[in-house]
Amino acid sequence: MAEVVISLDGTVEEVDLPSKRPLVIAPKVVAGNIVTQLKEPTIFQSQPLPAGSLVAYNISPDVPKPHKQSVVYVPEPDEFTPFIALDGFETSQGRVHLTSSKNGVERRLSLEYHEKAWRLVQNVPCSVGGHFGIVSGDCLSNDVIVTRSGLLQPTAVQLARPDGTMQEIFSQKPLVDAERFDIERLTVSSKDGTLIDYVVLSSKFSKGKASPRPLLITGYGAFGITISTSYFSQVFGGIALVPWLESGGSLAIAFIRGGGDRGEAWHEAARQEKRQKSYDDFIAVAEKLVEDGMTTPKKLGVFGTSNGGLLAAVMGTQRPDLFGAVVSDVPLTDMLRFPLMGMGAAWKHEYGDPEDPKMARILRSYSPFHNIHEGVKYPAFLVTISTKDDRVGAGHARKLVARLKDVGSEHAFLFEDSDGGHGVSDPYKRAALMSRRMGFFLNYLQ
Repeated sequence: MAEVVISLDGTVEEVDLPSKRPLVIAPKVVAGNIVTQLKEPTIFQSQPLPAGSLVAYNISPDVPKPHKQSVVYVPEPDEFTPFIALDGFETSQGRVHLTSSKNGVERRLSLEYHEKAWRLVQNVPCSVGGHFGIVSGDCLSNDVIVTRSGLLQPTAVQLARPDGTMQEIFSQKPLVDAERFDIERLTVSSKDGTLIDYVVLSSKFSKGKASPRPLLITGYGAFGITISTSYFSQVFGGIALVPWLESGGSLAIAFIRGGGDRGEAWHEAARQEKRQKSYDDFIAVAEKLVEDGMTTPKKLGVFGTSNGGLLAAVMGTQRPDLFGAVVSDVPLTDMLRFPLMGMGAAWKHEYGDPEDPKMARILRSYSPFHNIHEGVKYPAFLVTISTKDDRVGAGHARKLVARLKDVGSEHAFLFEDSDGGHGVSDPYKRAALMSRRMGFFLNYLQ
């Protein structure tokens, strides 16, 4: 179906832009140009462009047809735009503003339309473990409201001026003394040789000590979703993470395949029949943390939510020897029946269809519920769910804990909230849930 622009005088013009674009990103108009992003590699203006490139079409009647198309931005090799759909793409009077990531370091870019072409006018790097967001652009100027955050950097909302000056609007109060902690971005080879990035947040005081320390590791690895390293994000436990860090514990975040950290190809690399690659990546990071003396299996805890909850449950059942405790929040656990519970039928594209015999064998090979066996010593499990969770359904969590108890696991716990949904019903319950998670880890990993 053709896309058209209807002018005020009733003139209709067809817009000549590639049709395969991310559904979650609405095209934006700046300086008479419709700007959008490419979902896949595309030939545009007779040149090959990689996925993630920004292109434009000028709707001004004064611009002749051969000059209406333009290339706004082409990512560098190994550069990706993982947050552009969420908080990384805005326009102002004459500029396009976006965020990108290369080698795990984000940057904020501004491009200006000048003499029928686009030029880069701002390139602002972020610190390791930091995250940029673009909130809103001003259509009457080139001011833009941005956010800046990080694992050790409180969230700040700022007004970014065209000349590069910044005016602070709001700054979050710090929860910890950042000078007491270190952030390292590291790399490890996965089972097939693919390099996997991970970040470790740890105390400077405990870092040099000979004895390994308790450490928590998390990830996601599905649906092309990238974990944002925002300041004490609820993904990592929010304020409940403070006592963990203050007591000498560490946090590791693994950017495994299946996520969007390196673009759509990174997502595709662990989809459906290739799902085990995501788990191999996570295991490689966990083993490296132990090998480097940062922790031991008895002091290593894994946690995750939703697909991350599935990831945590897979780790606890596939490698019970590698982890001392598991927290699996609102997870999938029965991968042979997931289409029959909650909204699971919508995820066959991601996980595969268990009615296909080939996919059923693959799904069963890592399905946590189907890989709990007699005579195996499993780590302590805390599984959480809401009775009203209509996304994954409460059955997954219940079945996993019941199966663990069936084989004699003495430390398998289910917490089921009668309220909420695929999460919790209010911020206070969220804080309580995170505190419960942290208390569980403090009890089993010290």
